[in-house]
Amino acid sequence: MTDMVTWVSLVAAAILFILGAVDLVMSWGTTKATKDAVAKAAAVAESTNENATTLQEQSAVDFKGAWEALAALATAIKDLDRSARLLVLSLAFLAVAAVAAGAGEIAAAVS
Repeated sequence: MTDMVTWVSLVAAAILFILGAVDLVMSWGTTKATKDAVAKAAAVAESTNENATTLQEQSAVDFKGAWEALAALATAIKDLDRSARLLVLSLAFLAVAAVAAGAGEIAAAVS
């Protein structure tokens, strides 16, 4: 019985690890685009803060771009959270497999 639990847990851990890695790789592009957008927005904000006359001439800050960058960042964080959850679940199944294997070895040693 413990062998079956061990093998099922190992298979589940492997599947979840692969899914987490694939999800992380797929969401990496979104994260890269978000980081680039945030860096661009920060550069624009820095350049407008350096020169007060430029800020007065523009008389407006691109709030829409900042909100879009923030929304993209929130989307990327959400995707990374899903990947992290899958990887943590994979580790939980590995822990279950280790406990089951240890319990099986202890039971075999005692009997």
